[in-house]
Amino acid sequence: MIPLEPKWPVRIVAVSLQGANLSSIVGERGVALDIPIDYKDDELEEKANSILQAILSGL
Repeated sequence: MIPLEPKWPVRIVAVSLQGANLSSIVGERGVALDIPIDYKDDELEEKANSILQAILSGL
């Protein structure tokens, strides 16, 4: 495993499908999302946008 360097524009996205709070795992470099297994289409679009924002904010 390659250690992450603080200067690298790395973002971590953690997605839980069962309601787990993963925010303590991703820290300042990432975003933790909870997507219910029985999601609605509009909820999924909102979550997908959050993932994209988290990734793009690291560039």
